[in-house]
Amino acid sequence: MSVSTSVGPRADAPVPFAIAGPAELRLGPERIGATSFTVTNLTGRPIRVRLQPRAAAPGNEAWYQVTGEREVPMAVGATLSVEVMARVPGDAPEGTSTLSLRAVDEADPERLTDGPAVAVTVPPPPPPPKKLPLVPILAAVLVLVLLGGGAFWFFAMRKQPPLNPAAPTIPDTAMVGVELKADVGRWERKPELTYQWFRCTGSTCEPIDDATADSYVPTVPDATLDLQLQVTGTNEDGALTASSNRSRVAQAPPRNTTLPALSGTPETGRTLTLDVGTWDDAVTIEQQWMSCPMDDASACTPIAGATGTTLLVGETLTAQMVRADVTATNPGGTMMLSSNTLGPIGVAKVPVPLVLGLQLGDGQTLIDALGLTANVIGQNSWCSVVLTQSIQAGTLVERGTAVTLTVAYQQFCLFLPDLGAINDRYLPFEITIPLQQGEGP
Repeated sequence: MSVSTSVGPRADAPVPFAIAGPAELRLGPERIGATSFTVTNLTGRPIRVRLQPRAAAPGNEAWYQVTGEREVPMAVGATLSVEVMARVPGDAPEGTSTLSLRAVDEADPERLTDGPAVAVTVPPPPPPPKKLPLVPILAAVLVLVLLGGGAFWFFAMRKQPPLNPAAPTIPDTAMVGVELKADVGRWERKPELTYQWFRCTGSTCEPIDDATADSYVPTVPDATLDLQLQVTGTNEDGALTASSNRSRVAQAPPRNTTLPALSGTPETGRTLTLDVGTWDDAVTIEQQWMSCPMDDASACTPIAGATGTTLLVGETLTAQMVRADVTATNPGGTMMLSSNTLGPIGVAKVPVPLVLGLQLGDGQTLIDALGLTANVIGQNSWCSVVLTQSIQAGTLVERGTAVTLTVAYQQFCLFLPDLGAINDRYLPFEITIPLQQGEGP
């Protein structure tokens, strides 16, 4: 069985809810059954949600009802389990109907999400009840009259253990993590009911520890197996055990409990970090960084090779917006959520270092950020001194900005890798060199 999840991009028109449900619901012979959906609040705020079962054929919507409250509050990122009961009238034809669940934001009814379609298999109508023949009834009445009080005492003193005219039923399909609610059937002679759930493989069924209520939440060990409920009715005259149909358990798709989030400074040369969020029942989690134009946040494209949890921002992303899409997968399905968006990406700036008054000796670096080195000529060398710098120390400038220094020295050679050597200069002179590129502070 495949399970689909209704999740859209969170850009200009984000999908307000994520809805997951089974692919199929098979009704029992009495044309009654139930299925469950999960609804996750993606609006980014606390809301009150209205839950509406929907059918492909308008006349069939009366077949489906939400069990419990139809309007409930939801916290940010919260997930609800919603059970929908199906009751198909006897005069409806057999075949397949389509059911889905709609979630509507009460504060803004235009913000809504329709969940995946569930194929509902409707069995043939049950046969009409047989009429009891009149002759046997009259004969029985005559016998009672003839036997008189003896017959009365015979029937009154007979033991009357419980009867179960209608067996228990459970939905034909179930999902890990979603409550499975039983219809305990119809019982006569006032029995006290007890319950035991079983996990079945083929013809072998084993009782599940502590599963002794009329409902059960399937766990991971139940996935791909069958569940069955035994109901035992007991009164003072005896006991009777009745078994339900079996329910096949599907793995639920991953469920997000904490949304993905980006952090960091959106500048070239900086590193952005992705927190993938928190997921329940995810087997794999993958991420893809996306680049988006400032004027169209829905036209995002994948950044080649950017599939980790960190991103070194390159110059090609300048003026772009950046987000990350996180995809969680397990055998039950896939869910994708987008992080927040950072940007627009700017050009990184660095502070101009203080070099004014710096004295240099043999082999010293004038300033690392300027890449200027002093080298001695001869044995007796004095120190060079930086007299002025063109940009005040501490000023934030883009990488590559040129800084001009006035330097005075005696018997010194200043070696500039890009400008060559300047020899035998004793008066102050100016040199200009750009700030180095690289990761800023």
